[in-house]
Amino acid sequence: MAGLLKVEMGAPLVRIVRLMHNRRKQPVQYITITFTGERSRILMDLTAEAVNTTGAGQIVHDTDDHLA
Repeated sequence: MAGLLKVEMGAPLVRIVRLMHNRRKQPVQYITITFTGERSRILMDLTAEAVNTTGAGQIVHDTDDHLA
């Protein structure tokens, strides 16, 4: 995992696990995301209607590309 994320072995990581359900309360999507806290932010814009949708937020992984 460290190699894929371009961090040193043993570096702290953030893991988010999300289980989404449909309106009948059946599980429809399971997501596990692992990322570095140094280069990432969690941005969420939530409304009551959007809480259980994939459009409820986004994870942005900052890279050096945006600094150029």
